[in-house]
Amino acid sequence: MEDSSKVTADDPRTYKQWVKINIRNKTEAQITLKDFDLKYGKFFRYPNGFDEEVDAPEGQTIEVGKTFSFASCGRENSPSGTECRFSIYGPRGEIARYYWDCPYMGTNKFDLEMSDEDYMMQDKGFNRTANGALGEGTITIAEF
Repeated sequence: MEDSSKVTADDPRTYKQWVKINIRNKTEAQITLKDFDLKYGKFFRYPNGFDEEVDAPEGQTIEVGKTFSFASCGRENSPSGTECRFSIYGPRGEIARYYWDCPYMGTNKFDLEMSDEDYMMQDKGFNRTANGALGEGTITIAEF
């Protein structure tokens, strides 16, 4: 029997603009998620469904070798999609800033701005096509 609580981009009952972000800490120290600025949409408890709204993961720490995940989507019956920026901090301060925009109409964006050159970031899996969900992707953070 299929689990109807799972979120899928092609499910006609779901909100079509969504993103799930997995952040993998490959550094030598704990990292922290901060400065969430959600312009449109909401955070939700993945994969339980879009209707279970939760707070932004502000202040969430990720221990060495661990992965933390969170998700955001547009609001039901709203033509705005989801748009947000947030920062990742290490022991010396800000490492990077991320920005996503998964609009109701237009091109998806998922951008990175590095703040500390002693770190490197890789992101993969996000749908950066003209429309639809950004989907699920992973950001890996490592030190040089």
